[in-house]
Amino acid sequence: MKKVLPIVAWALVILTVTVLTGFINKSIGEEKCAEITIDVTDGELYGFITEGDVIELLNKEFKTPISQKVKDINTNDIEKRLNEHQAVKNAEVYITIDRKLIIRLWQRRPILRVFHSRGSFYIDEYGNIMPVMSKFTAHVPVASGAIEIPVSDLMAFQSHKEFNKNMDTSLYNDLFELARFIDSRPLWSAQIEQVYVDKDSEFELVPRVGNHTIVIGEVDDLENKFEKLLLFYQKGLSKTGWNEYRSINLKFDNQVVCTKRYIDG
Repeated sequence: MKKVLPIVAWALVILTVTVLTGFINKSIGEEKCAEITIDVTDGELYGFITEGDVIELLNKEFKTPISQKVKDINTNDIEKRLNEHQAVKNAEVYITIDRKLIIRLWQRRPILRVFHSRGSFYIDEYGNIMPVMSKFTAHVPVASGAIEIPVSDLMAFQSHKEFNKNMDTSLYNDLFELARFIDSRPLWSAQIEQVYVDKDSEFELVPRVGNHTIVIGEVDDLENKFEKLLLFYQKGLSKTGWNEYRSINLKFDNQVVCTKRYIDG
């Protein structure tokens, strides 16, 4: 009997809480939404989607939730629609007990902008294509040159896993690997502003500081190549000056090959 009483007591507590919760939810559901709170993560850094954009979407596609009863607001539909936005990495939508509609958004973060023959796009931190939006331009390194990438096929694959067996993603993969390496190192993220792809699909970099190009060739052994570059910056350019050389070649093992800049006259 002593063992049964605590079980009965807990069952009564759970039943009471369940009934009260149902009553409160039903009561709240009949009242109108009191407030909409929108939190856009990294809004101070990226403006791909703003609070105003979210309000506009809510008013246009969900009949202005602020004027609706709580029970008529479908948070799942709102969350699904926001997650479909090309700038949104993740969205959370829910209603609090005091009738506030809470919307939290995490924006996608681009790490490289790629220019090709038919336009441009971003590559985000996870290696996915992110379309360019006219309202905001991210300050990230840009890639240009001999870039031919099956953008539409890649986007279809990334969105729906529809793989085209004739799709060559090697150049795209190289761009992402290089961009991710640069992005993950604060020094190189601050120094490298442009990636150039030559006709042989080899890579050159244009720095922000110094009037030279950095030849890295294929995207391999990046850790070693950039370590050689750092040592050359510290021990070579610190003595000769940042504009002494036209190019710095990191393609060869255990050496840095430089081409001097010659000035006529």
